[in-house]
Amino acid sequence: MNKLTLFIFGITTFCCISAQQLELMSAAGASGESSNALLSWSVGECVSETFSQSSVKLTQGLLQANLGVVAFSNQLTSDLKISLYPNPSITHVILEASEFSGLTYELYSVSGSILDRKEVVSDKTQISFERLPAATYYIKVIDGVSSYMTYKIVKQ
Repeated sequence: MNKLTLFIFGITTFCCISAQQLELMSAAGASGESSNALLSWSVGECVSETFSQSSVKLTQGLLQANLGVVAFSNQLTSDLKISLYPNPSITHVILEASEFSGLTYELYSVSGSILDRKEVVSDKTQISFERLPAATYYIKVIDGVSSYMTYKIVKQ
């Protein structure tokens, strides 16, 4: 009896999911084109689908499949200028700050584990990746007690 109930539940769930029709809910968007690039974007898309007929092709949905975020900022109005390079890196990155007094950095793995935490002691601080495996890491720059910026770094 339990196997039959589980089977019926599974079939019912599959039918309900298959019967749902997703819609495109776009609040805003735009597109632009140059001789060597095409950029389209919209806000609120949930599906991706392509229709084609002879020479016409229409794609809707998540067009930015390879879009990656490299930095998050909490204080956009600060005069502090920070850059991290090279990215991607093999052995280390340089954290360059226009003003380093009171700055610290924290190095995180993708899972959120803190791997390193140090004070920034000069305008160019070297952060070593030699002991770490090839992966994606995050470096959070902290100004006093508040987070200033978080960078995504790729170690090759």
